[in-house]
Amino acid sequence: MTDEWTAERWEEAMRGVFRRALLDAGFRKLALTDPRAAFALANGVSAPEKVKFRFVESLDEHVLVLPKVVLPHGNLSEIDISRILHHSVRQQSIPPSFAP
Repeated sequence: MTDEWTAERWEEAMRGVFRRALLDAGFRKLALTDPRAAFALANGVSAPEKVKFRFVESLDEHVLVLPKVVLPHGNLSEIDISRILHHSVRQQSIPPSFAP
């Protein structure tokens, strides 16, 4: 397997952790207490060292990550803005459901 971590490879690795956590209570506990060990166990490879992550069962808040903005010389085109927004929104978690 390659050492390159693409978005697709990362998403597939996370699906492996989630899938196993749905079916195995012991693994789920490991994911909550030692996410790197759970990641490696589910995928047969360690997560990239520079990536910080954790698994939780619920949050009292919804965390949204604003896009990093690097202003080039000149203005951003509408296409550039659309690409930045598309990438940023795609990286967000699923919004919580609100009961009426």
